[in-house]
Amino acid sequence: MLRRIVSQSPLAGMVMDEIKPGPHSTSEAALVEYVKARTGLAYHAWGTCRMGIDNNAVVTPDLKVKGLENLWIADASVMPELISGNINAACMMISEKLGRQLRG
Repeated sequence: MLRRIVSQSPLAGMVMDEIKPGPHSTSEAALVEYVKARTGLAYHAWGTCRMGIDNNAVVTPDLKVKGLENLWIADASVMPELISGNINAACMMISEKLGRQLRG
């Protein structure tokens, strides 16, 4: 589909050559193999154990897993929304919050 889009004006006049996977990759099987071999996650996973106060939240605002004793989560999985920047600093602050909380 991307090849069809790029072959239309005005993009067609701006594209010199297809670099990857290259014009030799024409079958669907070859394109699928290229995508499988060369793609992956570009961002950290987040929000899989969303923190909140509603019924759909898995983790409470104090990072405790709902319904379990002595289990907390302190990583990007608790973030209910993805921030616009790199999540490294946010993850460090989440873990710092839990560390201070557990030390009492």
